[in-house]
Amino acid sequence: PKRVPSMKLKLKDSPVYVGVNKNQSALLDKVNTIIADAKADGSLESLSQKWLKQPLPAGL
Repeated sequence: PKRVPSMKLKLKDSPVYVGVNKNQSALLDKVNTIIADAKADGSLESLSQKWLKQPLPAGL
């Protein structure tokens, strides 16, 4: 019989997390700064358009 694929989950809309050790608050601050800067200068939006072919989700 012919198998028809069905969507189980959408990875592109799933949240993405970065694990940081509880004792590494300086690293967490650096990661958050990098993300904030990438959002502010538009590079995160550019990556979303390039790889996901759509804008960043509203409220991200």
